[in-house]
Amino acid sequence: MLEKKFIEREVKTALWAINGDKSPGPDGYGSKFFKDSWEVVGKDVVDAIIKFFRTGEMLNVLNHTMITIIPKGSHATSVGDYRPIVGCNTIYKVISKMLCNRLKLILLTLISANQSAFIAGRTIVQNVLICQDLKKGGLRQGDPISPLLFVVCMEYLTRILNKVADMRKFGYHTKCRGLKLNHLCFAGLNTNAGKSNIFSANMPKQERKDLCEATGYQKESLPFRYLGGSNFSKEVINHGLNFLWDGREQTNKAPLITWDIICRPKHKGGLGIMDFMVWNETAIAKYVWNIAQKADNLWVKWVDHIYIKGTSWKQYVPPTDCSWY
Repeated sequence: MLEKKFIEREVKTALWAINGDKSPGPDGYGSKFFKDSWEVVGKDVVDAIIKFFRTGEMLNVLNHTMITIIPKGSHATSVGDYRPIVGCNTIYKVISKMLCNRLKLILLTLISANQSAFIAGRTIVQNVLICQDLKKGGLRQGDPISPLLFVVCMEYLTRILNKVADMRKFGYHTKCRGLKLNHLCFAGLNTNAGKSNIFSANMPKQERKDLCEATGYQKESLPFRYLGGSNFSKEVINHGLNFLWDGREQTNKAPLITWDIICRPKHKGGLGIMDFMVWNETAIAKYVWNIAQKADNLWVKWVDHIYIKGTSWKQYVPPTDCSWY
């Protein structure tokens, strides 16, 4: 499958998958240009890309990359305080996406179940949930192909550990023996002080100061921005409304429009802001659906093996202290 020759349809599929408003690379031509002028440039684009896969040759100008650095917060003082945003040329992006599309077809069968990140049908949260259960029990940026190559490399480590697990003296955690689970990838992630801030509401000044000193994080005010986009959660909806109507975190002015109207799409009279509560409920429902349908992933197998034990999901009553419900 990986050695099968690429065809024009794959080129066009990859190009149309790139949003037209994405920043262009050094040549200044975004995907929208190629889409709008496809009847004129389409054949040349296809020929150039197919030739690359046939010969491995690429014009140097197509391989150029533009790097823009964006401060992660309002106190950027060192290189680590900036996030690099890489702008690749569209032709390069198309080639990379075509490789990704091929790899995605086989990664699910190639990569072990204990790697949950960057694989279609799996999420990194699944391994985090398993890790929480175990603890409770006593224990080139911008290139879309980069994470796929990363998990392929991690698979080598996984297979080594599986060989070790086959040794006679190897001992499994009591909850992991049935599934022969000896490690999890991307489950013990830590927060990064350079990317984290403290946001508080109705907290005494001294307690807020103590929290900042204990964590090493800076205090910031609401609403905050991450790479140019506003983010809201259940605890900051009121602060978001206050800011929209009065430009301040705290105000006595009553909002003139309710939050659900603000969250409507722009063409329906809203501002297009994501309703975080609806998004959260939908995300949770997806996990429940996976359990009910016995989806083929490690976390569902874990829940079924440790908790449900083969019974019907409709009849199961989860414990109040479980980390996944």
